[in-house]
Amino acid sequence: MRRWSSLPFPGSANSRKVGIKSVSKRFFGETREFSSEFYGFSFLSIALVYLAGASLIRLMDVDASQYASISLEMMQSGNFLEIYHRGHDYLDKPPFLFWSSLFFFKLFGVGEFSYRFGSLFFLGLGAYSTYALGKEVYSREAGLLAAIFMLSNQAFFLSGHDVRTDTILAGSVIFSIWQAYLFLRSNSWKNLFLFSLGMAISMMEKGPIGLMVPVLAFFPAWALERDWKKIFRWEWIVVIILVLIFLIPMSIGLYQQFDLHPEKIINGKQGVSGLRFFFWEQSFGRLTGENVWKDDSTPLFFTHTFLWAFLPWMILAIGAFVDWVLSWFKSLKGAAKPAHNFIFTGFILPFIAFSLSQFKLPHYINVIFPLAALFTAGYVYRLLQDGKPLKGYVIAQGIVDFLLLAVCLAVTFWFFPLSNPLIWIVFLVYVGFSLFLFLPGKSPSSRIIGSSLMMILAANVVLNLHFYPELLRFQPGSTAAEYVLENDIDPGKIKRIRVNGHEDYHMHSFDFYLQHLVPYLEPEDLQTKLSKGDIVFGDPIVLEELSNQQIPYSVLREFDQFHVTQLNFIFLIPNTRAGQLGRRYLVEIGSES
Repeated sequence: MRRWSSLPFPGSANSRKVGIKSVSKRFFGETREFSSEFYGFSFLSIALVYLAGASLIRLMDVDASQYASISLEMMQSGNFLEIYHRGHDYLDKPPFLFWSSLFFFKLFGVGEFSYRFGSLFFLGLGAYSTYALGKEVYSREAGLLAAIFMLSNQAFFLSGHDVRTDTILAGSVIFSIWQAYLFLRSNSWKNLFLFSLGMAISMMEKGPIGLMVPVLAFFPAWALERDWKKIFRWEWIVVIILVLIFLIPMSIGLYQQFDLHPEKIINGKQGVSGLRFFFWEQSFGRLTGENVWKDDSTPLFFTHTFLWAFLPWMILAIGAFVDWVLSWFKSLKGAAKPAHNFIFTGFILPFIAFSLSQFKLPHYINVIFPLAALFTAGYVYRLLQDGKPLKGYVIAQGIVDFLLLAVCLAVTFWFFPLSNPLIWIVFLVYVGFSLFLFLPGKSPSSRIIGSSLMMILAANVVLNLHFYPELLRFQPGSTAAEYVLENDIDPGKIKRIRVNGHEDYHMHSFDFYLQHLVPYLEPEDLQTKLSKGDIVFGDPIVLEELSNQQIPYSVLREFDQFHVTQLNFIFLIPNTRAGQLGRRYLVEIGSES
């Protein structure tokens, strides 16, 4: 035991020296715990990467730009309860994303950053909820690690700028789970109210999946633990009532727009109920086959999706989940039962349900990533505290870091050569940190967590500041809108043409950046509704139709076209890229070119 006289006196030079040395060791991973300075630097770096993506990257077609244009249309119409897209009834996503975007359009003005701001807010709320829940069930340090794992996985970095419904959904779901956990410990009505509000927001964001995840987290876990008192608490009836009250505005809109008008044809059907679609068909209908959306993906689709989406933490997450499964089987032979089962059941049961769905997209599993971050952090922190060398995980994370670096170098030297010195400097700083933290002799916390965190930050510096801005030069909706605005062309003069039912579906960004819904003309109306001086935006099929009808035009600008959310290796290689490109044109009616 150290004598008090041997300790440095607070405020003395010796105290400051010891403090600086201690912080330096913990920051650079020479101990098994990180310093507050390391966490501060990490969270600040993560936030700056998100802000760069939200500010510098154009909205991508299809989904993000479509939702943004729907939000803009809602603001311009003043009809907040019913949802329309280009003047047509829209029955797909619930309204909360549109309400959130509309609010920030009003607050900050229409733009890509204000569209993304609501999602970033809920991402922050989700990160804090993940930290707070991790602090409650594990420890403060595990909570901090969980927040880092949640914010720094590749799926969330991507969804921070390619904003769809899943970021708000994930944030509100983990918030509701946190509040439910607090309610079970305190019996506070405030927590019960916030739990209900979180579930209602998540349901207004993406339907019953916002209810499914908390239910599948808690109730099966209580059943496994034979904790019947929690299952049959009368307060759950209050939760149902509160959620239904919160859903009243959305339900009124659905009823007015669809249930009162059975004559409407929606997705090729008459008599469509908006309420039934929302409460059943949108989510559960994907399992029963009632939903019109189907694809040919296999039940293993989300298994391999997880391997890239939860980068760079997927190997640690798999280890944590396997450890829980093994602990559960050991408990059947008399060993201690694993704790905090609701975190694992909340992850695996929705994962299985998603895998059985008849329509799958990679971002569907983002909603359960906060739970994956939690059980991964709890597992890793326990291993670090046990003092084990963790050589296998060190090697695995080293391989992950190397692959990330290889991808970054391919992007910067081959796919889209990087010449901006400032981006190079920032990128190399994070790569340097990563390599330094992985040096032999550093602690497992440094080599497993610190190095991978710095490398995923380096990768997303390149992606958000360089790769995606370069990629979006091939998205003609936004580039054509930019040309129109720069050349003071009146958006009211622009028309589009629907030929044989064909239209450029992947062009919502054109409307959004013009802040104007460009009307479509049918081929039979061109002779009467096209005038000299009008501008037509379209593809080669549209130009062929103009020529067939002997309508003179001159090409103002030609644009490269590629569906940027469906990348392939042939497009990324510069020598073969041209063969993957389509063409879009802005032409002026009046005289032949």
